[in-house]
Amino acid sequence: MQIEAENLSVVNNGLTYRPQMTVFGDSFKEDAVFGTFYFALVNEFWAEAYAGLCIRPASWAYINIGLGLEVDDNPFRIGGGILLMHNNITFHQIYEYGGSGFWYNVRLNYKLWDNFKAGGIFKRYYGVGPNFEFRTGKLPLFFDFAPLYDYEDENYKLMLIVRYFL
Repeated sequence: MQIEAENLSVVNNGLTYRPQMTVFGDSFKEDAVFGTFYFALVNEFWAEAYAGLCIRPASWAYINIGLGLEVDDNPFRIGGGILLMHNNITFHQIYEYGGSGFWYNVRLNYKLWDNFKAGGIFKRYYGVGPNFEFRTGKLPLFFDFAPLYDYEDENYKLMLIVRYFL
């Protein structure tokens, strides 16, 4: 299971604090092909939660699809994703659709050192830009930083995530 504390600041408005909490987990037994996953997110404006089926067709590939609810007049939401991890490359895509509309998160990272990955991110309502992930020593604590440009609202943004794996 992982827990994330995230902040997204719009640079044009100063560096503000807009916290968001996320929880994600899955239930895979060793060498199993099928498992389950759950996901929940909450911030001051919005929340969602869903769960579903996860498939591991190869040791380096995960595919998931789930159903859930969100804070919206039409609360139903569907989400899915693909995670590919091969050698030093990680490619992760997440797509969601529901009452509040379509959302996506696409990341491609390359592991440069044991505690540092660099790559790119393309995330709806956040923007597009470079992504840097640092791990603190042997602790399962990660810092994820991305300076982004959101072409939809034409703003520069900074994303900072602190991620802890239990």
